[in-house]
Amino acid sequence: MTNEGRLAQRDLVGRRLSLPDADLSTKYLFPFVDATWSVPFCVVDLLGQSPQVVSGPMSRRAQGFASDAKAGDLVPVESVPLDRFRELVHFDSWWVFRGISGVPRAWVTEIIGSNIAGVFTLDGRSFKVHDLAFTADLRALTSLVANDDVFHRKDFHRNDIELFGLARRRRSGTPG
Repeated sequence: MTNEGRLAQRDLVGRRLSLPDADLSTKYLFPFVDATWSVPFCVVDLLGQSPQVVSGPMSRRAQGFASDAKAGDLVPVESVPLDRFRELVHFDSWWVFRGISGVPRAWVTEIIGSNIAGVFTLDGRSFKVHDLAFTADLRALTSLVANDDVFHRKDFHRNDIELFGLARRRRSGTPG
């Protein structure tokens, strides 16, 4: 957990997701961020199931997170239109979606394309994305945490950086 009650992306690994009608084990939880730094939904990589989408606020619990969504409200990641992922970014330092199973290749490609993991240059300095910090309810991104070439931490906020320039699809020249 980051300071001031914010949640770090790296803290969203191996947690329970408690719903009113189910208790699920997750491998990873990936908030997807839009241009306003809001989180319209999270993709939850569940143990023993294909990734699912959960919308709405969540709250931190001792062993994970809770949502008001019911198990039937969770939908497969491929129910999100492909072009929607072109309007979003996420941070996956583990590159989970490269080896994800049970998801059509077109969705895997778009999701990988929205990943902002990697190195970027800003004002002549190189930085590597280290983490993202979210509000405690996972509804908004508060900062992008990066390390410079000598591992000094820098927190970037909404007016400091353009997230979409960091996405893999932009850097690789693929459409998006």
